[in-house]
Amino acid sequence: MSDDPTHWEPFMAPGVPVVAVDPNGVVALYKPCGIMSMPNRLGRCRRALLNLDYDPTQRCYQNNREKFFLLNRLDTPTSGIVLGCTSLPVAKAIRQAFAAGHVRKEYRALVLYRSLSQQGVFRDVLQKQWLKGCVRSRRVEPKLHLQGTLAITRYTLVRTISLGSDLPILAIYQLQPITGRTHQLRVQCALRQMPIIGDQTYGDFKLNRQLASILGKRLYLQSCAIDLEYRYQGRSFQFSARVPYEF
Repeated sequence: MSDDPTHWEPFMAPGVPVVAVDPNGVVALYKPCGIMSMPNRLGRCRRALLNLDYDPTQRCYQNNREKFFLLNRLDTPTSGIVLGCTSLPVAKAIRQAFAAGHVRKEYRALVLYRSLSQQGVFRDVLQKQWLKGCVRSRRVEPKLHLQGTLAITRYTLVRTISLGSDLPILAIYQLQPITGRTHQLRVQCALRQMPIIGDQTYGDFKLNRQLASILGKRLYLQSCAIDLEYRYQGRSFQFSARVPYEF
């Protein structure tokens, strides 16, 4: 694909704009909730980020000889920043940066409020499993760490929200995942009895129904910032992208 963002716009799903680009063809796109980062099977998918064929082996969208390599993913109900690029060498460089932990990601989550410290760290050993054809994560005991992987997230309380005396207090947290495990933020919040509002997998389903008519029916989790440093052709490059907070 061309490095000109307007070249990609005809392939983008509705509501998917370009947020930022760099000279090496790295692109940050905004993914609305309900849009998949990639199709769940080979072929076209109108609910995916781009309306193009997808090659899962190379993790790229493709149109004739042009390719758009997907560099990170968000769960379908999560909104926010998804990165891609048009060059396989650049894709490899950025995937190495992810693997080396040279990427900082910031999320915001609206949760059921629990009295925690203003700032802290979540640490859990999570195990990915398949349940009725769907991927899920669960916590395992630390002594069974060989059966799972460590998940670490820094959290900061932004503010609390009261919607009325007949409803529980909610809170907005800034979440910074240090690791990238399956459903990490959703699981870690739920494990602390502060489920993310609108989570249809790990959340408080009764509370979700109560709040849907007030807040709207969605998962209140947003990837709102990403910063990374990567090396390409012997040089170091930095890339950043931000989107406005949705809640």
